[in-house]
Amino acid sequence: DGGSAASPAISLDGARIYTNDQAGNLVAIDADTGATAWTHPLGFSPLGSPAITDGGRIVPTGAAGAWVVALTDAGDRADVLWERTDLTHLGVPAQTTEDGPLYVVVADPDGPGAVQLAVLDGQTGATVDVVGAPDSGLVTIGTTIGPTGHLYVAGLSDGVFGFRPATTG
Repeated sequence: DGGSAASPAISLDGARIYTNDQAGNLVAIDADTGATAWTHPLGFSPLGSPAITDGGRIVPTGAAGAWVVALTDAGDRADVLWERTDLTHLGVPAQTTEDGPLYVVVADPDGPGAVQLAVLDGQTGATVDVVGAPDSGLVTIGTTIGPTGHLYVAGLSDGVFGFRPATTG
């Protein structure tokens, strides 16, 4: 309904294509037939492609009024793994492996218009770390993880920002 504001995301096995519509739904499409496998109401209309792990965890992109939610494809429906309604999700998430972290840009509750980079445990949604992030125009239009674990975030109106992994020891 209303078209999509996202490029399709493809499951690792190539069997599913995931996108969203402008009516606030995540949509799974059978890659072989093009038929809609299921539609899951999110409660917000994502402004970009979902992020999918190698194990199939799906995290939709944020938008106005969005929160962070992780889902899995149960064949004929989506199942919610966890939700973080306390976080206002403002952009494109990034994740790689099922047991790895999830990176999301969220609103800073202490600063109107300010943003933070939240590092969440991908399996549980628990907060691992939160760091201040430069104002990137209130939403991100792209987030990616480099081969050395560096994270790059492209802002809607201002710049590309890089974050390096925390050092231990």
